[in-house]
Amino acid sequence: MSFKTIIREIPKRKNFFRGIKSVEIGYPWITYGSIIQLEILANPEWKVLELGAGGSTIFFSKRFGKVLSFETDKGWYDRVKNKLGEATNVDLRLLTVPEIEITINTHPDRYFDICLLDLGLHDKYRLRLSNLVMSKIKVGGYLVVDNYDSKYMNRINYTGYQVFTYDDMEWSGKGTRICKKLYER
Repeated sequence: MSFKTIIREIPKRKNFFRGIKSVEIGYPWITYGSIIQLEILANPEWKVLELGAGGSTIFFSKRFGKVLSFETDKGWYDRVKNKLGEATNVDLRLLTVPEIEITINTHPDRYFDICLLDLGLHDKYRLRLSNLVMSKIKVGGYLVVDNYDSKYMNRINYTGYQVFTYDDMEWSGKGTRICKKLYER
């Protein structure tokens, strides 16, 4: 018997760090340790909010119940849409930041089980969106922040969250954080 793992699925580590083939192999472009933790958390009844489509969209579509994914880059959007094929549990949208903010606000507080924050935007927009989505995550749910130590992202207020950090020496912005929401602030 052979086990399928992130280590077996990624052909070349250096390529993965550059985002090469993340959509094709269907894994998020985040640190290995955080991917393993998300595999442990996988729940087919959970709702995922994803700010930044990619290999993570494919990953979530296979492991979680519903995925609402926003992308601002047309090239990434097209690439992911093509790979998703007929996935019925994913709502992938190409939107601007103001449109994303409006759409997020149509959802009630404490609605999503997991939110991944990894848009390829200037970090000040990522910080603004992170502040917006925190109320949308259920108590007991998770905020996933990639490149957590980059400019602006290191200003996230994690009050009310238990923070788990998955660093990698080669990762930009140090790595990925998976933060469990313990209470409303």
